[in-house]
Amino acid sequence: MSSESSSGSGFPFHPFRDFLLGEVLLKTLRENGVSDEAAESAAVSHLPDGSKQYVFTSNAKKQTLLNLYPEKIRGLLKSGKRAEIRKEFSDMIAVEGRMDLALELFEWLFTGFEERELLNELISLILNDKIPLPGNFLDLLKKNYEEEILKDLENLE
Repeated sequence: MSSESSSGSGFPFHPFRDFLLGEVLLKTLRENGVSDEAAESAAVSHLPDGSKQYVFTSNAKKQTLLNLYPEKIRGLLKSGKRAEIRKEFSDMIAVEGRMDLALELFEWLFTGFEERELLNELISLILNDKIPLPGNFLDLLKKNYEEEILKDLENLE
């Protein structure tokens, strides 16, 4: 894990409170009978012993990574290397402790690509494969996400 994340420096990042798609993911999990505690426990189970929470990736580092990863992921998608994408996400979350970055990249894939199998795998990965998901989970997540986006747009008017 990076020194920024493992040292505890930086602002705490709560995956289900600090990011819209994380909030929607939790809502969808609740609708499927998963408790907040179980969801939170699954998400933080990636952290090494002694760490209790994720921290936000610094803005400069995040901007750099958000410029590099999409091109890399597009190339892996084009080559059909989905297992390598999962490995990138796994390392990002478990090794580097960058759950915030993983969620941002997941949202980019979720809103821009029809890669159902990969998206389902990444949701399971975010939850550290601790919560079984029904076959229609991705559809429910998309429905809830679209409703939340529409609600936010209405609030802007």
